[in-house]
Amino acid sequence: MGGNNISSNKKNSTIGNIIFKDKILYGSEIIFDYTIETVKDTSLSEADIDSKAVSILTKLGWKEHTEIRQRKTNILEIDEYLKSKKIGSKRKGHADIYLLMDDKLKVIIDNKEPNKNIQEGIDDAIFYANCLLGKKYDIRIALSYNGKQCALRVFDSESNRWIPFLIDGEEIEAFPSKELVEIIYRYRDIKGIIIKKDDESINIDRIIQGLKDIYRNVPHIQNDNQKSMDFTISFIALKSILEKHGDDLNKNWIDLRVGEQKKLKEKIKMYVEDIIENLENGYEEIFRIKEDPKGKIKAFDFLEEINQFPNKPEHGGKGYLIQIFERLDELPHLHSSRIDPFGVVYQSLMDPHTRKIFGQFFTPRHLIKTLVRLFFEGEMDRLTGDIKDGKSEKPKTICDPACGTGGFLIESFKYFASNTADVDTVDLAKKSIYGFDIYPANAVRSRINMYLAGDGFSKIDSLDSFTGLKEDTLQFDYILTNPPFGKGDYCVDDDIISNKRKEINFLVKVIKLLKPHGKALIIVPDGILEAPTLAPLRKWVIENCEIEKIIGFPKHEFAPYTHEKTYVLFLKKRPETVTDFNDVKTERIWMYIIDADGYANSDNRFRTGKKNENGKWLHDELSLWRDKKGAYHISILEDNWKKKIQSPNEKYTDEWDVKIEGLKYEFVDLNTIFTEKYSFYQTLNKADILKMLQSEKNIIPPKKITEVLEEMENDSDEETEVTKELKTPFETILSSKNIVYDPYEDKFFNQKNPVVINLLNLKPEKYLRQKKSDTITFKQFIKENRTLFKNVHKNLPNIENIKSIKKMGKLNKTNIRDLFHIWQGHQITDKEIYNSKKGDIPIITGHNEIKGYTTNPYITDVPCITIPSKGIVNRLYLQSQPFDANNTIALIPKNRKEIDLEYFIFTQSDYITSFISSTSTNNYLNRALLEDIEVKYPKYSIQQQIKEEYKKLIKMKDILENNIGLLSDQLFKDVK
Repeated sequence: MGGNNISSNKKNSTIGNIIFKDKILYGSEIIFDYTIETVKDTSLSEADIDSKAVSILTKLGWKEHTEIRQRKTNILEIDEYLKSKKIGSKRKGHADIYLLMDDKLKVIIDNKEPNKNIQEGIDDAIFYANCLLGKKYDIRIALSYNGKQCALRVFDSESNRWIPFLIDGEEIEAFPSKELVEIIYRYRDIKGIIIKKDDESINIDRIIQGLKDIYRNVPHIQNDNQKSMDFTISFIALKSILEKHGDDLNKNWIDLRVGEQKKLKEKIKMYVEDIIENLENGYEEIFRIKEDPKGKIKAFDFLEEINQFPNKPEHGGKGYLIQIFERLDELPHLHSSRIDPFGVVYQSLMDPHTRKIFGQFFTPRHLIKTLVRLFFEGEMDRLTGDIKDGKSEKPKTICDPACGTGGFLIESFKYFASNTADVDTVDLAKKSIYGFDIYPANAVRSRINMYLAGDGFSKIDSLDSFTGLKEDTLQFDYILTNPPFGKGDYCVDDDIISNKRKEINFLVKVIKLLKPHGKALIIVPDGILEAPTLAPLRKWVIENCEIEKIIGFPKHEFAPYTHEKTYVLFLKKRPETVTDFNDVKTERIWMYIIDADGYANSDNRFRTGKKNENGKWLHDELSLWRDKKGAYHISILEDNWKKKIQSPNEKYTDEWDVKIEGLKYEFVDLNTIFTEKYSFYQTLNKADILKMLQSEKNIIPPKKITEVLEEMENDSDEETEVTKELKTPFETILSSKNIVYDPYEDKFFNQKNPVVINLLNLKPEKYLRQKKSDTITFKQFIKENRTLFKNVHKNLPNIENIKSIKKMGKLNKTNIRDLFHIWQGHQITDKEIYNSKKGDIPIITGHNEIKGYTTNPYITDVPCITIPSKGIVNRLYLQSQPFDANNTIALIPKNRKEIDLEYFIFTQSDYITSFISSTSTNNYLNRALLEDIEVKYPKYSIQQQIKEEYKKLIKMKDILENNIGLLSDQLFKDVK
């Protein structure tokens, strides 16, 4: 019989960060939804109610016809088992609606008219369900709807009764989502769900911030961010270990609540030594982190740090160690909780400089969680393998070959631990999870974090994945990784690509390490997806993998470590290499652009936290959200993945509530990607370039040319004064000789005599955000624009006329402070803008406007002129409406009949902005210097004449630019 397999669950079990106890599921981020809609017309027929029920179910994500079936399941054995409700009748019976998942019946629904009692309907639904139970079919949910009420019952096999289902103690009388149905079938005899109300992540964040204040006064910790982080993690681990294994050791965390620092030191040392001596699984390295595998260099020793605290209080009051303990004592029970201590500690204790250095080992956890859920969707049955006596046999393997601090491995472990009710997850982790990192201390930290996630002891070692992992002897079913970017010194396979950049070789290595049909998730920079010189690499990837998804991240996702635009590839390895692209041209890639991840899209990555009236995130596409009913929902990204195709009425805005033009997601077929061609050019080495540029010694001194080339060789992240000074002439000379530099290849290319190949651009923006235009012939274009070009030429103002106007009359001469009141805009941080009250006054930052927000005070004396005081200081701007300013100077005229503001902007922008101070990364306009700038101007009437001539020039310039742009954008069918 093809029914569901009935398996027995343990009555009480801890599953990752979710606890199933006494038939109740406890957790803080359990994804489910339920809903009901009522009808006003009480005269509706049962068929009308059926139709309404189908409409409600589709809104919850059920698919009509495949997952929602009416009157018949079209599964012969099920339809045969259902009897008629009439006593003695030999005819077959049927319910009104059946809900199926993976072609297995999960829910039976029997509806009634609005004037019928809902109890009558639920009795009928239970009758049909009992018909199947009598045939040993695993059916657990019965439901009825009469347009006004909904009744839902779940089967309890121990009592052999159908009982209500409870959410936070309240019976739900509604239609269930697919996620809720999955939960009911995952946990046998479940009675309900309790959602934890306390937000542990906020709690631990507050506590860690308190520790930061204490560490500022501790001499041996205060100036070492890495040490403060390791010290905190070890202390948190001690709490977690004692909570889980304290009874075995006859030692408990609460016993450390002593009033004397000397006693606390002694107890901590004794407890840690007992843990190391008596517990297995490598607990020593939680407290003693070694920098190299042989242990010759110690990166951190917890007990050495404890010893450095004096026995008596340092300042006469409570000792610092006592204060630290009391802070950590505020933490809730840690073992198997949803807290990510390392993530919070990293975000809170690292200063910007250390975070930038350490950032290559750390991937934001809110990002990882969502990617992991997408990656393992539908994979759980495959992952666990066969289950015998609660343990998995030959489970699938999961690997991160650049694991850093273990983010992907931890969240993978938490995910499958929370989604497998009958498996020993610790045993599964030991058999399934592999992690490797070239830095020994990182491998140790990864193992510590796996323990804190719930005893996820795994094979995590220090290893150079490029040379230490041999794909001919070890391959994996799943690989998830965020590899380091930048220049490297190793090439995985010269036959594929000779480039030695780390991210390129990790991509090649990951694919080689995958088993046939294995899946990978890998984060890459944008160059891999679009750089013309990497087209052969993309060709190799497509030949060897099916690309399932490409998701783009916001620019600052990994700030301040890198500001490079990044993407994540979801790959599935082909069993055989493709030799003809025609065989795969109908394959489709789901592309998605994340515009907002819940954090400010800048170096200052604070949580924005804006929600709509129902609790849904407004600027966070990655996080789960909880509605007013208490139900948790999947993220916007996951919800859109379920929809697959963006509907025309879906609109999105960025973090400033500005409408996003173009699409957010859609499928792109490979045939579309194959159409674009690329011209491949001959390479030149640096010696050739140096020789060529030295012949231009009248433009650039040879010594400085050498400095620029050396800087390129060193792959510097910041422009030096030399590079900034020489950038324009350097690029001009190369451009005049048809030479371009590609930083990804670290090569110069001669653009003469190109070889044409497939570009294979995989960047989502190209397909989702590209402006589309109609295709016309060249003749049509000329015909449609002939009159316009004539008018442009006819109406162009005489530039000499402007010169002659300037000579008319005597010029006045004065300083800017005599013409204007100068108002220096205060600096408004991004966080202040996010948290400010919504209003009508825009905030002007440079020449950009952030609409719909207001702070006080703001400028009402308008029109006036604004000049950016920081950043790109290249022109003056006219502001006509009241505004607030951020890093901006406002010039308010003292006499509006003395100076015409538009005239002043047209004629003085270049002159005034030449008085700037520069650093390697920013420009600054000093107010004191601005006040003394001397300007000359004619009388008011002549200013207005000059202004009108400038307006004519600008209008004609815009017309020309628009038409030239239109011309370049067209795809000509008939070029003659």
